[in-house]
Amino acid sequence: MVDTLIEEYTFENFVVGGSNRLAHAGALSVTERSDRRYNPLYVYGDKGLGKTHLLHAIGHRARSEGGLVLYLTAEEYRNKVLWSVRNNEPDYFRARYYSLNFLLFDDASDLGQMEEVQERFFHWFNTLHLDRSQIVIAGSRHPRSMPLLDDRLRSRFEWGLVTEITPPNLETRLAILQAKADAKKVELDPEVLDLIAHRAQTDIKSLEGALNCVLNYKEAHQVKKISFEMAVEALEAVNDRTRRLSLQPDSIIRATGEKFAVPEDVMKGPKRDREIVLARHVTMFLMREGTSPSLAGIGRELGGGIIPQ
Repeated sequence: MVDTLIEEYTFENFVVGGSNRLAHAGALSVTERSDRRYNPLYVYGDKGLGKTHLLHAIGHRARSEGGLVLYLTAEEYRNKVLWSVRNNEPDYFRARYYSLNFLLFDDASDLGQMEEVQERFFHWFNTLHLDRSQIVIAGSRHPRSMPLLDDRLRSRFEWGLVTEITPPNLETRLAILQAKADAKKVELDPEVLDLIAHRAQTDIKSLEGALNCVLNYKEAHQVKKISFEMAVEALEAVNDRTRRLSLQPDSIIRATGEKFAVPEDVMKGPKRDREIVLARHVTMFLMREGTSPSLAGIGRELGGGIIPQ
């Protein structure tokens, strides 16, 4: 169960700043304290800000101390539930996942879609909590901002500590870039790091992507050291590609779905819950403004649903 932990996602490799300090402290606390003060620990924020890194860091620390750890995403959990139902295996979870020291549950915002899945998770949560297993949950939204989440789960997610990770400020972005450059054994001038930090401001993934873009440019042009001008050229090239890709219908559907916590398959499905309908309408508007397809084309992209005139 612990083999899914990413090797480099440790506390030692996590750069702490004002945007994630409380979440980092909470993550350390659940590995160091036995009183389960923060149970569950719920960490939320946009994608690419380090939530998954913290979950894996907790897992590595707990495993090093002999703990039995399970890292699982909401999608993986949903698939396991559906498998157990289809194969008439009601004891599938109890036999495998009820004797844990740590449950690390990722992408919790994707949980609020199927009543059967939520019901089973509710009972699993209760059992683990009563057994004093540490539960750590990560999601893109605060529990109160998940309209499809069962009220009982929403309440339980707030039992311990709920903490947000926000986009890193400039100082933290520079520290992250320096740490990643050091890990790759690459020396970059301060002005190049500053350029990357100013170009990629939203999340750590975009920072790493921009850094990799600059390093790939260095390798492609076989230069020993990349200049500020070369870094500008490398980032401009990737920005042009990103702008073209960002206007594709599938990327609009995906981005809007993430914003409203509505999965892509639900967006394209027949459900008409208020939050889902709102997400669809925003998607339709962005498609018409950004890609200029026909109404029929938008309908096809959204699974053939009816498009309002």
